[in-house]
Amino acid sequence: SHCGEDFLHCILCDADGRVTILDLESNGLVGPIPSEIGHLQQLKSLEVSCNQLSGPIPSEIGHLQQLESLGLGGNKLSGPIPSEIGHLQQLESLGLHNNKLSGPIPSEIGHLQQLEILDLSSNMFSGPIPSEIGHLQQLESLGLGENKLSGPIPSEIGQFQQLYYLGLGGNMFSGPIPSEIGHLQQLKILELGRNKFSGPIPSEIGNLQQLYDLELQNNIGLTGTVPVEVGQLKSIMQAVFSNTSLTGGLDDLPFCENRKKISWFSLQADCGGLNPKTTCECCTECCGIDENGRNPCDDH
Repeated sequence: SHCGEDFLHCILCDADGRVTILDLESNGLVGPIPSEIGHLQQLKSLEVSCNQLSGPIPSEIGHLQQLESLGLGGNKLSGPIPSEIGHLQQLESLGLHNNKLSGPIPSEIGHLQQLEILDLSSNMFSGPIPSEIGHLQQLESLGLGENKLSGPIPSEIGQFQQLYYLGLGGNMFSGPIPSEIGHLQQLKILELGRNKFSGPIPSEIGNLQQLYDLELQNNIGLTGTVPVEVGQLKSIMQAVFSNTSLTGGLDDLPFCENRKKISWFSLQADCGGLNPKTTCECCTECCGIDENGRNPCDDH
């Protein structure tokens, strides 16, 4: 969240005096979003993040069919995302992060086929990722971290040819990591930590030649070794494999060479404590339970 910074507040109108941009970010607003917001039918940008707004997102927001950007993050909004959100078919950016929103991600979100940025992180959403999310072919950034989402990752996740950020950490996702993630050729950041994934790391992650941040920590069901194909990702600057059931050595993996080249290189694995699961001399931090029953990596 970027709350607390100073922002320029503005209201812009078209030649006929109709409001097209309403930017009241970080403006100390309190109370509910009025249903009358739906009357501003020429609105292209509504930015009211980083306030103290509360209550539900009004269904009348679905009347704003010219809307290209909707920013409601960093408030105290609660309740579900109204299904009427699917009417906003010009929407390119949807930010609902850092609220108290709950319920499922509505399948109608799949109607937003111009969407480039979707941030629902740090709420209380539950249930699965709807398969309709695969319709969002323009998506560049998908943030669903820090919720209560569950179930498997739908294979449709592999259809995002423009995606550079996939944040799914801090949920209850289960099952295998889908091999289709290897289709995300533009992906730079993959956050899957703190879930319930199981099985091996798919070797297809090794196709992600732009990837520099790979986070798989706190998935105790992950087994096997780090695939050679993943180790060959020369772009890796941070990889986190701690608190999993991965075994084997990491020192022969080519991305270990980056420790010598990149001062901010970070590699974390279960190579410490009383019963190390892996060997990793090139790790910047070795995790594991010590004689005092503590794991230094639990402090992060």
